[in-house]
Amino acid sequence: MYSIASATVAANVVNEDGSVTGYMCEDAIALVGVYDGHGGGQCSKFVTESILATAMKVCPTSPGEDPTVDDLEDTLKATYAELDRRFFSLHGTSCKTVGTCALTLLLTSEVLVIGNVGDSRAVLCHLGPDGTPHVKVLTTDHDTTNVSELSHIAQRTTDKNPVRRAQIHANVSAAPTRVAGSLMVTRSIGDGYLKDVQYSMAPYNEHLPYITSEPEISVYPVGLRDAFVVLCSDGLHNMLSNEEIVSKTHALLQRGAAVSSVPLSLIQEALVEKVGEPSRRSLDDIMAIPLGRRRQLHDDTTVCLVVLNPHLYPAAPQGKGRAMTITPPLPPLCDSQGGPPTPLVPPNLCKRERSSKPDSPKENPLSHTPPHLMTVGARVRARWQRGVMWCDGVVVSVAKDGASVTIRYDDGDIESGVRCEDVMRPLEAEEDNKPPMSPLSQPFVGDDVLLTPPIENATRKKKVSGAGNTKKRKV
Repeated sequence: MYSIASATVAANVVNEDGSVTGYMCEDAIALVGVYDGHGGGQCSKFVTESILATAMKVCPTSPGEDPTVDDLEDTLKATYAELDRRFFSLHGTSCKTVGTCALTLLLTSEVLVIGNVGDSRAVLCHLGPDGTPHVKVLTTDHDTTNVSELSHIAQRTTDKNPVRRAQIHANVSAAPTRVAGSLMVTRSIGDGYLKDVQYSMAPYNEHLPYITSEPEISVYPVGLRDAFVVLCSDGLHNMLSNEEIVSKTHALLQRGAAVSSVPLSLIQEALVEKVGEPSRRSLDDIMAIPLGRRRQLHDDTTVCLVVLNPHLYPAAPQGKGRAMTITPPLPPLCDSQGGPPTPLVPPNLCKRERSSKPDSPKENPLSHTPPHLMTVGARVRARWQRGVMWCDGVVVSVAKDGASVTIRYDDGDIESGVRCEDVMRPLEAEEDNKPPMSPLSQPFVGDDVLLTPPIENATRKKKVSGAGNTKKRKV
């Protein structure tokens, strides 16, 4: 007997996260997964829609037989390989820089079998004899901070320097390292440009493969004091530590919160505590920020909760049946009568004290520039190459569909195809009015994929003082 629930809070215009829950092997096995896409939402959407049917197809167990742990491990490995192959065959080069992290849990009455690629995380709560929650992390993050992963990359590729900073951040000491200077994670489904020459391009295609879709498998036998396991995308564990994830979830269940409401409440508490308080925003303030612009404050965030032994939380409504899957919608900003919404987090977290004076403009220094207001000659601030570096410049042309612009930056560089959601209009010229950086602990955390231009196109002309003089600057 166990209960399952999930929730997602988006930050991007197109939510790149996905989750799934289902059953296989004549309902003897539950499948629960979190899929955190990057470079676009196509791959995570494909995996979310296809993984259950694929796992059922490749499972080596005959009808009527109970699968062994080895069978479940083989099922996860074969499923990930098949999904990787099918995504490439369906989308070809059109999605060569699109991929997804994939965290999948196969659950029987006695054991958890977990397959993971990327940096999503599974965290288990084990209750001690005195009821104290203890943390057990069931996965490892596959990124460039993992020393073991670095050795695997070095064995796969012929690149002598396979893990390095992105080219546009080469001289920024705080910037993280990336696979081929591009991708934050070291394993994924998709991302053909770092795996197969037919889906790659310069400068990556000379040293393939860099990454793999082979999952790391972990097996955990479920005990009577194992309370729950949380599966989450990095949107959550970039805000909360493993201990905070377990303690907050445990507290919600102890207070009698319905299992179906806990994933969303957990995300909301994280947003209020880690995003709202540092920037003096309430939960309503955060939710009112348009998608896309909200990505400056937090990532798409998905949580799946599996309560392994519901009897440990007698006060928490579990729902009927062996398992329950509910993805609650985001709460409205006001109720049907126009009043405040009923919060899923404690009331003191939803609202902040407001003074009688209006908020200072510096609390919200930039306003998003709608496409229909984007005009040639407008002074704007834009994200350089969709990264985290913001630069001032002037709009020199607007695309016919109004979805992108060309900007001449104040240092003389010109960038075309800048999406309108990556452009802000400064309200003042003061230095203090730069876009608010994410309050998360690590800068650059949102740049999942940064591409290096081909060598032959890696220089651009920049005008300097003096008639007819030009110089080249490497990107």
